[in-house]
Amino acid sequence: MKRRAILAAMLFAAVAAPLCMCHEAACDYTYYDLGALDGFPSAEAWNIAGGYVVGRSYASAQDQLGFIWSPGSGMRSLGTAGGAYSRAYGVNTLGDSVGYSQTGEGLELAFYKSKRGAMTALPYLPSPNPYSRAYAINQARQIVGFSNNEFSNFKACIWWNPQRADPPENLGNLTGDPLHNSCAFGINDSAEVVGDSIGTNGLDRPIYWSRSTGMLDLGTLGGGSGLARAICNKGHVVGSADNTDGYREAFHINVHAARPRMRGLGGLGGTGTFMDYPTVSYAQGVNNAAMIVGFAYNPSNEQVAFLWTRANGMQDLNTLVSNLPDGVVLSRACGINAYGYIVGFTADGRAFLLVGQP
Repeated sequence: MKRRAILAAMLFAAVAAPLCMCHEAACDYTYYDLGALDGFPSAEAWNIAGGYVVGRSYASAQDQLGFIWSPGSGMRSLGTAGGAYSRAYGVNTLGDSVGYSQTGEGLELAFYKSKRGAMTALPYLPSPNPYSRAYAINQARQIVGFSNNEFSNFKACIWWNPQRADPPENLGNLTGDPLHNSCAFGINDSAEVVGDSIGTNGLDRPIYWSRSTGMLDLGTLGGGSGLARAICNKGHVVGSADNTDGYREAFHINVHAARPRMRGLGGLGGTGTFMDYPTVSYAQGVNNAAMIVGFAYNPSNEQVAFLWTRANGMQDLNTLVSNLPDGVVLSRACGINAYGYIVGFTADGRAFLLVGQP
């Protein structure tokens, strides 16, 4: 308990200190193991906003609980929506969190939890097989994810107000066919949404949605498919798309630019397989400074976390940490906040926070 109090004090000072912001300049990071909830051997950190981190502490897919971590309180369970397990994916700077949970009726549904309120299952689209997940939440508490439709196909959705019982808005898909899936993964404070949808070529395509444009295909890196994972307030969108060599590669596109153009971010010299796709790299998070995080494969074909910046390109985060313990491998970076602090998890299942020291 004393060790946790000391760690929390150190992290509170680090997270609160404006002098520790990392942007384009070279930056050394300090590694912090965020621990795990009592009774669980492992943890993964999936997102960060301000000083709040969310993720899951787990032993297996059905033996897991979503958590929220903050410097002052450490890691706390988010509980469930009445069932046995939950998992958190998104958080805002207010401390509101979203993800999915088993309910008391045995359904697996998207949830919303305010900073001080109880976890509640979100309303879902009419379906004979209710099933939904929430992946991101903005400052206005607008939430995106997916919900099964009447044909039990995934549909990208936005919940405009989680404190009302209104069902989510179905954002549709690129083809207009209700049997084709779509999913929303990211949302910014202007309610611009990114994700993926089956396209006219029958493959998943990265998509952008707004009230004014509807759903748009963002294209790929020369291949057939891809997905968009995150969007920041300045319009930077990141994800992974097929390149001309047949590999999934991390990408960046600024949808606010006069002529948006997708660019590949390259890799770290190796290849692997992720979600059945041959992959060199995969981007998961971006902030307003266009600092991008995700994972790539190194020359040994080992999955490692990366940081990409305009100044330095793609770098293996394991080489940027001053105090990384022997044997610890940062395998995946999942989120980055406005200060450049990064969260993710290690190869042996430990949730981490990296705090920049320029």
